[in-house]
Amino acid sequence: MANRLNYYFVIKQIHLISSIILLACVFVFLLTGIVIANRNLFELPERNQEVSEVPVKKKMTGDPKEYSNYLKEEFGFKGREFQRQEKNGNWTFQFNFQGTNRQVILTPEQDTLTIKTNIEEMNLLSFSTKLHHMRGFNGGLEYTLWAIFYDLTTVAFVVFALTGILMWLKLRSRYTLGWWFLAAGIVIPVVIIMLFLFTK
Repeated sequence: MANRLNYYFVIKQIHLISSIILLACVFVFLLTGIVIANRNLFELPERNQEVSEVPVKKKMTGDPKEYSNYLKEEFGFKGREFQRQEKNGNWTFQFNFQGTNRQVILTPEQDTLTIKTNIEEMNLLSFSTKLHHMRGFNGGLEYTLWAIFYDLTTVAFVVFALTGILMWLKLRSRYTLGWWFLAAGIVIPVVIIMLFLFTK
């Protein structure tokens, strides 16, 4: 009897902890989602663009990723970085951070760097929008912390469901309708996936 109580108690505590994590996630997405859905109630953040040209101190001779790291160290750029080569031969290095996006263009001659800086004021609307688009660990501490929270929430969803099922199995004789809820929890996602796959 004691082992059963201990087992049920542990499962219940895990269920509770995972629900707290889910509550935090739902609250954040609920608040920011309301802001995005009602964007007309908020002032659009101001955007400014600055363009400058600087002479090349170091030419790119190897991996574009290495040159991107050099640019970050040389100019103090922060955030998530991307590199691509355009059809005209220019290399474009992108550095995206919260409210500040920088684009560095290196021509094939490698004599001048063109730096385009787009600055957007951060208010509740711009913050909410960017929060909904943040993905991955790369880009700095802010991205890493959000990615950890994102993954933790995903695990919490699974744990919350499994521990809920385990607790119900202990009491299923008293809650016979649980079978219908369990079936609905399986059928509804399957139907949604099928609709996405086969509806055109």
